[in-house]
Amino acid sequence: MYKWGMKKCNKCEEVKDLNEFFKDKNNKTDGRYSICKTCKQNGTFSWREKNRERYNELHRIYNKKNYDRLRIQRYKLTVEQHLEMYKNQNGLCAICENPPKGKRPLCIDHNHKTGKVRGLLCYACNRALSILETEVLLAKSLEYLRLHK
Repeated sequence: MYKWGMKKCNKCEEVKDLNEFFKDKNNKTDGRYSICKTCKQNGTFSWREKNRERYNELHRIYNKKNYDRLRIQRYKLTVEQHLEMYKNQNGLCAICENPPKGKRPLCIDHNHKTGKVRGLLCYACNRALSILETEVLLAKSLEYLRLHK
């Protein structure tokens, strides 16, 4: 018999600490999977390699279904914070004050150095701002516009 808090992996047959097994709410005995984390992850990586197209298809479906939530999470915002920003801007771009065009939602603008979210922008303003943020590109853009008046 094993010490309390220990379990034998059904795959590698090593006796390991319970923390080496993922939680499983369906396992009424000890609340852990029967395969250790290492074996489970190796099996997952192996399946992904053998089924690359299927994995990518499932990932694309998940990303499309959860696009809005994932986009907000990427910038460490809550849904409430994002909605508050949207309301404060009346659903308009913070720069040009136009509504988003087409199917594209307003972009979440952030400082690339600090990661801090600044506001919501339309796609065009967000792209333009990326050029304006870099002093060298800004100077070159102004020079280009002066040359081609």
